[in-house]
Amino acid sequence: MAPCYVCHDFLAFSFIATIEDAQDAASSGCKGCSLVLAAIQTVVPESTLQTSAKFTCGISRNMTMEIKNRERMIFEIYTTDDSPWPQVQKGRRLAEHSGSDISLSLIAKWMEECTSGHPECQQALPPLPTRVIDVGQTSTDTPKLCWGAYRSGPYCALSHCWGVDRKPLQTDDRTLLRRQIGIPLGTLPKTFQDAITITRSLSVQYLWIDSLCIIQDDAADWDRESAQMASIYENARLVIAASRASDSSRGCFSSRVLSKISSRPFFVHQKTEGRSVAFYLRPEKQRLHMYYHPESKYNVRRNYRLPLLTRGWALQERILATRAVHFTSEELVWECRKHTVCECMALNPITGRVQSKEMWKNAIQQSGHHRFELWHRITKLYMSLSITYQSDCLPALSGLAKQMQANGAGEYAAGLWRANIFGDLLWAPGMNGRRVRAKKWRAPSWSWASLNNGIELFMGKITSVEKLGPGYGASIGANPEASGSRIRIHLNLPSTEKQFPLKHIATQYATLENLHCPPSGQDATGQVASIASITISAPVFSATVKVKIRDGYPDRYISKNGKQLGFECDCTGDSPSEGCSVLCMWVGNFLQKPAILVLVESRGISGLPPTAGAYERLGIFSLFYLSKDIKTMIEWLVEAEIRTIKIV
Repeated sequence: MAPCYVCHDFLAFSFIATIEDAQDAASSGCKGCSLVLAAIQTVVPESTLQTSAKFTCGISRNMTMEIKNRERMIFEIYTTDDSPWPQVQKGRRLAEHSGSDISLSLIAKWMEECTSGHPECQQALPPLPTRVIDVGQTSTDTPKLCWGAYRSGPYCALSHCWGVDRKPLQTDDRTLLRRQIGIPLGTLPKTFQDAITITRSLSVQYLWIDSLCIIQDDAADWDRESAQMASIYENARLVIAASRASDSSRGCFSSRVLSKISSRPFFVHQKTEGRSVAFYLRPEKQRLHMYYHPESKYNVRRNYRLPLLTRGWALQERILATRAVHFTSEELVWECRKHTVCECMALNPITGRVQSKEMWKNAIQQSGHHRFELWHRITKLYMSLSITYQSDCLPALSGLAKQMQANGAGEYAAGLWRANIFGDLLWAPGMNGRRVRAKKWRAPSWSWASLNNGIELFMGKITSVEKLGPGYGASIGANPEASGSRIRIHLNLPSTEKQFPLKHIATQYATLENLHCPPSGQDATGQVASIASITISAPVFSATVKVKIRDGYPDRYISKNGKQLGFECDCTGDSPSEGCSVLCMWVGNFLQKPAILVLVESRGISGLPPTAGAYERLGIFSLFYLSKDIKTMIEWLVEAEIRTIKIV
């Protein structure tokens, strides 16, 4: 029998039809059109139904329908049983409250499946963090802070937003003894109470919460414990992510407002063997799914409904966690090393899909540029996120850096890697957001970490051959024997260009002479000492800054030999005045154009005094402008001389 001319028996990827077409096909006996028509009649009042209105039915992971009657409506069709149409996926009806027995049982089910059936998620019995909260076993037990060092056992960890105006309950020197005696449940904020309920429901005795388990007014304790963040979240039996909560008063749990059309079947299909299959509708509101799709983690955008995912600390907590359950405003989402699933089942695993945690694990174990490309993606995402204390900029990525180092990435320096130093130096802040340096020094000028979070960041990439423009080329190749500490730079100019005789063309090198970036505390990949510096020998030419006012705003240019090329300062507060002397250093290519670091004699940044004999990074050429006058750039590069420069 030929497929239905309207719905194609759901064999097509999608189809568009009118309601009148579906009515005709349904009356002719098409079960698929009967299903579609019943769905439309459920969501659109009969008095407003226009038979000429068109609808679209898309069939991919879920069957999604869009109706354009008098208003646009989108909803999904699913069943809780085995469907006669494979294209209609099995789903799960959402519980009315995420803290209900149904929801907690689902988390326990996911946990059992993960711990017993996922080889990639297996954990040895981990050591407990220095301090943990003993949650007890029943709802009448009083939680208390206890010593966990030198002991082993399963524990849960909470990932949460501290909040801007409302800080969470904390432990300090004054309250430490009191917390060890007991913490009355009623004194805990709702998020902490909910986390305790979840921990108890899994029969786990211990819970780690940063604000309670780290002594907040003890700098040495904070430095020591923050250095353990990577292992704390990775070793946790479960990370409880309060994704929906902007501060600790909001809680993990929430009520779901379920629409009437979601509460009962809208269509019942009778199978030939006498069994019936019920079909349900739900408004297509699961827009939060994109933030948990396995391939979206390192490209996630800010969303006010998921405050936790906008926070800098939460990024590494999410990547490092062996398994985590996210409490969103819509549903529960489970992430582990094997797969990502959600409560409604729309995110059920896809065979062959590479999971985000697996992507991270695979990338850091690879040699060459792959691990650093992923690091750049993470850095770009991280710098777009928010942190409460700007001094946490590097500590909040320290756990990821440690895992990179453990897999052979080598020396780490304020967010950059020696093995990829000439690629890592090619960062540039985007034009949107406030581009300002941290008020208190936290990183050298050559590190993106010297800027405040909340900006767009572009990262460079060194490749084997980069095109400079018609007839020109620059070949840049890493010296494998130097572990990324030297790159070869040469210009290939056509012999037809009389103004650039071939005798001016010679291979030159950019060489990392010294990288000095000691930590300021116990965390080797955390905060860095203010004596950090990098010394590079590379092609350098001198120039001055020219300022032009356009539409009331100053545009800055590098000026040499009467010609100018535009560039952007890293920070608006660093903007140099007319005639300021600068050095321009070619250290690689970025966006298929030469990457020229603009350096100025040290003036001191973020409260530090100037460093004698050293330079600071002022910015990088705005390479989008270079295509307008590539000959000028080549002329300058031909005149460049190798100089050794110390940058602080």
